[in-house]
Amino acid sequence: MKDRSAAFIIKDKKILMVKVFYDNHYFWSLPGGGIEKNETPEQACIRELKEETGIDGEIIRPLTIQFRTSGAKEYSFLCKMKDENQVAINGYDPDEPEGIGVQETAWKTYEEMSEIDQQFLCGFGYIDAK
Repeated sequence: MKDRSAAFIIKDKKILMVKVFYDNHYFWSLPGGGIEKNETPEQACIRELKEETGIDGEIIRPLTIQFRTSGAKEYSFLCKMKDENQVAINGYDPDEPEGIGVQETAWKTYEEMSEIDQQFLCGFGYIDAK
């Protein structure tokens, strides 16, 4: 399994999320994906953000590295949009068959998410600082 990177963008107390289909289920995820050969986790994060949402981003700082039982690592980075006026689109995932991949893109508050999606975000470094 490949190492992966994910982008965490928060705007107006909402998190940029993509709805994806994986393992026969739809779920909300952070924009992100596999790190290619000769690519850094940071480069993969920015590339995946652009592919999946159309957003040009910049990394603010690293958040987490998760070590999977498969031996793969998953990196997450706090990011910002290069231009706050950009609009997120439903992008694509070149690793997925046509019609599968990003189903929807949305800005969601933590409270709008299911419990399983909230747990997913916590694993990638989300801390609800009310």
